[in-house]
Amino acid sequence: MEKQEKLWSMLIGYILTNQDFADRLIYIHESGSNLIDNDKGNFIIVPVIGENGWESQKQYDKEKLCLMPYKNKLIVALKRLREDLENENN
Repeated sequence: MEKQEKLWSMLIGYILTNQDFADRLIYIHESGSNLIDNDKGNFIIVPVIGENGWESQKQYDKEKLCLMPYKNKLIVALKRLREDLENENN
């Protein structure tokens, strides 16, 4: 399994008990987004703009608003992803 697919599978797996949240996150992922390490050691969702992704940053910015009701839960899930990956490597 490629790294991005593994990361997304793990992240979505954490929230499967909330189907609406999972559906929204899957939409953002499948429309063209990657999980990237930022310079603070956290994962962030970064859009793919252009071929195989969003038409523009503006389109992504509009569509990502669907995640706002779950902002805090997403932050927790992204932190858990980081912790689980660190534990895998130890």
